Amino acid sequence: MAGKGFSDQPVCLQTLLGKYNQQYHKLFKDIPPEEMVLKVCSCALQKDLLLQGRLYISPNWLCFHASLFGKDIKVVIPVVSVQMIKKHKMARLLPNGLVITTNTGQKYVFVSLLSRDSVYDMLRRVCTHLQPSSKKSLSVRKFPEEAECESLEVLIPEMKWRKVCPAPGSLPDNIPCIPRASPDPTDSCFTSRKPPGSEKAICEDDQLEEESTSNQQLRLWDSRLLKIVFVIICLLVLSSSYLAFRISRLEQQLCSLNWDGPFPAHR
Repeated sequence: MAGKGFSDQPVCLQTLLGKYNQQYHKLFKDIPPEEMVLKVCSCALQKDLLLQGRLYISPNWLCFHASLFGKDIKVVIPVVSVQMIKKHKMARLLPNGLVITTNTGQKYVFVSLLSRDSVYDMLRRVCTHLQPSSKKSLSVRKFPEEAECESLEVLIPEMKWRKVCPAPGSLPDNIPCIPRASPDPTDSCFTSRKPPGSEKAICEDDQLEEESTSNQQLRLWDSRLLKIVFVIICLLVLSSSYLAFRISRLEQQLCSLNWDGPFPAHR
């Protein structure tokens, strides 16, 4: 899997990836030397500050490196630990971010991606244990199929079918057993099918969640606009009151000047 990084790439791109591969192994010395870089992208890790750096994507690792005040900041994420990848909007406006969640609950927000969709597609190809849960996210497969079992058996030979797939006694009696075509007759796998409409239900839930968040944002903006309009109305009322007061004072002063002036003499 690691040897396929450069095989189908143009010569210029291979040279560039070779340069990035040297940097990759120079920065992350614990990564095995046979691990080849598939894609390198400039981005920023969103923490208390935006840490501008580079994200290195290889078949088994996602590594981020940044330098802040001469200090190296590194993040290493094993591909097998990734539980969810979701598209993210920076400041809820700019669609240039990705959120990566691991099985330990860690959440990494990468923003300022110039080509977010291409990075998302590469992560989708690398994280073969994830499946699309909506148009904007990938999550762990909840219903493993036979193809997944085969890929796991190839990637991790010591994991047999009996470990990956459920045992016959753990399934209900009404689910038929479908034996897997294998030279070893003792190994078998039960294919579990997704309930009808499960993907549609997941998409509907995501749409409802997005609609609820958008409605909350609209209500928040409406409340802010109402507050601003109320403050403007109060300022107008105060200014008009002040002007009326000043006009009345000027009228009083004019009346007092007329009354206090000399009267003309009567002949």
